[in-house]
Amino acid sequence: MESRRPALAAAVIAATIYVFTVIIFAGELPEKVASHFDKANQPNGWMPRSTHITFMLAFGLGVPLLILGSNYLIKFASPKNLNVPNPTYWRAPENFSRATSFMFTHSFWLAAGMWIWLTGLNYSLVAANKASPPHLNSTWLWILMVFFVLMLAAWIVQMIRFFKLATK
Repeated sequence: MESRRPALAAAVIAATIYVFTVIIFAGELPEKVASHFDKANQPNGWMPRSTHITFMLAFGLGVPLLILGSNYLIKFASPKNLNVPNPTYWRAPENFSRATSFMFTHSFWLAAGMWIWLTGLNYSLVAANKASPPHLNSTWLWILMVFFVLMLAAWIVQMIRFFKLATK
């Protein structure tokens, strides 16, 4: 069985960095934060700094924790609801626990990647608000988007590989 420690450590470190950067960068934000931007990267939504910080912390911690929680709760679901490659094998009582354990452990890697991505997104919002007039850097947004897509694709590939290859 795969150790959960590296994935847990990566998630804890990424979450800690995310929270610290949100708090540290908060002092660099104006009282009225440009929080939403149009397709030309110009601000079209604003909120008070305190609301922005609260939202970034709540959303930024909440979504990855929701993923972790839902993956943890899968072990309490009926095996017939497990939708993975080779479902007959993984739904068997002797394999179900291993499947749900892998999914939970693997969700820590997804959460870590999301926190890294959110750290970059928060940085881009801070940088956009420091510009005069405020505007997002489209190159940085593309880099963030490519990172997120590649990270998610790698996560999915690892899930598929485990559930397909572990039965052979």
